[in-house]
Amino acid sequence: MIVSRSNNSSKFTCLTCRLTFNNSTEQRTHYISDFHCFNLKRKIIQLGPITQETFESKVKALEAKCINPDKINAKCSICQKRFHSKVQYQQHIASKKHILKSQLSGIKKNSSSCAQDVAVYRPVMKTVHPSAEQLETMEDEDIYEYRKENFPKLALEDCLFCRLKFKSLDLNVEHMEYEHGFYIPYRECLIDLEGLIRYLDEKVAIGLICLQCNTHSRQFKTIEAVQKHMRELSHTQISLDTEEEEDEYEPFYDFEGLNKKISELPELQENEFGELVLSDNVVFGNRMLVRYYKQKAYRPSSCGLTKGLYDEYQVVLSKQELLSKMPPKACIDREKVMALKVGLQANKTRLLRFRSDCPI
Repeated sequence: MIVSRSNNSSKFTCLTCRLTFNNSTEQRTHYISDFHCFNLKRKIIQLGPITQETFESKVKALEAKCINPDKINAKCSICQKRFHSKVQYQQHIASKKHILKSQLSGIKKNSSSCAQDVAVYRPVMKTVHPSAEQLETMEDEDIYEYRKENFPKLALEDCLFCRLKFKSLDLNVEHMEYEHGFYIPYRECLIDLEGLIRYLDEKVAIGLICLQCNTHSRQFKTIEAVQKHMRELSHTQISLDTEEEEDEYEPFYDFEGLNKKISELPELQENEFGELVLSDNVVFGNRMLVRYYKQKAYRPSSCGLTKGLYDEYQVVLSKQELLSKMPPKACIDREKVMALKVGLQANKTRLLRFRSDCPI
């Protein structure tokens, strides 16, 4: 491609790199190359061009210097993620999400061999509904008893939102909280976790009711349909929006400790300025009085902030009362004009009298 250093007899040259070319195509290709751009930058700072061999050696040296020893091309077979940094890969291996997925898939943290079966998939259970003729003769209690005897049930180790079955209740709750966003409100007041999960199992399996829709839930035919509804709409939390729902879950909680803490909170009182006063005489200011809080007026050390503000407020009120008693501005201006006219007339009279008395 490049023939030689610049030759005056050739028509296709590069004066920056001091090269000649056989045709225009080679010349245009050279103009967009990194080698030509590098020589242009050298020319700007008044340095001479370098050869193609020198440029390639510089590029190789720079690439060898910029190689990152921590750069890898790793893939997590459990989470199906790729990593190009050793630090990111180590952080992922130590993450809670990876550990839980490795436990669910029966794989140890740093090994690809099967270690233990933490969870298994339970089979799809068939739900047998009563016929229309049976429903006509059944009451609510009869329907509940029929469902309790004939409907499939969920155990404490069964997930409420999918078909996984765990070895223990704790693993099941941890899975539901992490994977499905299951939230137990007032966890510090919960006294019967096992009873709460058993009640929720009956509500989903026997009642076929969504946890968040509750009594407003539409009718479902199977457990899988309820679980699919809760997963797709993220209805994976216990609803405590009304008093009836709070009474529903009250047997599993002990709110006496919480009520005691609430009763120990300091009582709030409001003074005449709209400020909140705690039981220990700490005052929280009112937003309407911000302009007075920002003023830096002198206050004796014996007076409190509220008394000082009250005195300043009384001064402001007295000034406003004085201003309200004063005549309007138009009347004041009219009086000034009349006084000026009277004064001018008096001056004219005095001047005339003076001139008439003057003997000159």
